[in-house]
Amino acid sequence: MKLEMSQRVIVAEDLQLQEVCGETVLLDLARETYFCLDESSAQVWRLLRKHPDLVAVRDAMAAEFRMDPVYAEAELLSQIDEFAEAGLVTLKSD
Repeated sequence: MKLEMSQRVIVAEDLQLQEVCGETVLLDLARETYFCLDESSAQVWRLLRKHPDLVAVRDAMAAEFRMDPVYAEAELLSQIDEFAEAGLVTLKSD
């Protein structure tokens, strides 16, 4: 599926972000699994929890990391694709 910025992200239930021994871990309580996140993917996850709107997340990423919005959008879509493949998020078209 081609991701578009007009889509909204629905975060899966029963997921918790935790700091464990200096690592950021996303715990999937329903499937009893975990995912290690690097700094940027952990921040994307935090932003998604605040803003299901991808444009808002892109703008927040661009401001926080002082990056070009075009680059921020490419990074965001790549990360969302990884989250979706892992079953951590679903996408909804408006």
